[in-house]
Amino acid sequence: MTDTVEQPIFVFLSSEIQSLLHENSIDLLAELQDRGLDVKKTNTPNPAPDEQGTRDVALVLLASAAVVGSVGWAIATIVDALSRRPVIANELECVPALDGNGQPIRESGRVVMQWKEGPKLVESNANKVPHQREVKAALGTGGFKFKLSSK
Repeated sequence: MTDTVEQPIFVFLSSEIQSLLHENSIDLLAELQDRGLDVKKTNTPNPAPDEQGTRDVALVLLASAAVVGSVGWAIATIVDALSRRPVIANELECVPALDGNGQPIRESGRVVMQWKEGPKLVESNANKVPHQREVKAALGTGGFKFKLSSK
């Protein structure tokens, strides 16, 4: 990726999807790269850990803004093919946590961040091509949350 700004993409997978990938020996990063997506793994820390100091980040990728939407769609397609169940992917955005007055919450002088779930990016129907909504080009610090539908 030359002359393009890379940004982290935080990928949150439900425990059910993580188990499915593990049971099928699927390396999600390798699958994305095999599909021609220019992504790489990074060790960027989660900017919005939960109360216990962690959040189920399955993978943190580094990619250009042009690739962000394709990553979400590709992961949904991979999981859909394995599970034969609809996959729901939501866009996530890392934003400051606000108090009751709309002011950023601070701890030890630092602004507390939280993951805000955005609109549905993809909702696949098992065995059909997923419908994809366009992702904002300038996602900033963001990611995707994936889960299997109970349908």
